[in-house]
Amino acid sequence: MTDRRPVTVVTGAGRGIGREIAIGLAGAGADVVLAGRDTVTLDATAEAAAAVGAATLCVRTDVISEEDVAALAIEATERFGAADALVANSGVGGPTGPLWELDREAWDETFAVNVTGVFLCARAFLPAMLERGTGSIVVIGSMTGKRPLWGRTPYAA
Repeated sequence: MTDRRPVTVVTGAGRGIGREIAIGLAGAGADVVLAGRDTVTLDATAEAAAAVGAATLCVRTDVISEEDVAALAIEATERFGAADALVANSGVGGPTGPLWELDREAWDETFAVNVTGVFLCARAFLPAMLERGTGSIVVIGSMTGKRPLWGRTPYAA
């Protein structure tokens, strides 16, 4: 048996739900790898997580970048070993307006972050979890997929 603390990677950990999840996991005894695009907010989350006893690692990550996500997995593994859990929390609200007035670029960006980003992160962390025969991936979503809001077509999709 080892005294190793569980390790959780949290994307979108700099603010909002991701920040609260990371701090909550730290308080429950996990070490946390904090991923996001804004290093200032990641550092603030790291401070709060460290204050409740967690070891932390901040990795500037854009989840739509295969290179960034691969680097996240490598840095997390080098620092803590294989992750026990991934919380895929990064997301964007996307554009608001009638579907016929939305531009393709805004539609694509919403899907890139909210869907492809989850895929890239899961793909990066699953092999080690499968090899060990243990691990969890939690995807944070929204009820908007089941109860769409007016003008939020890309987000709801």
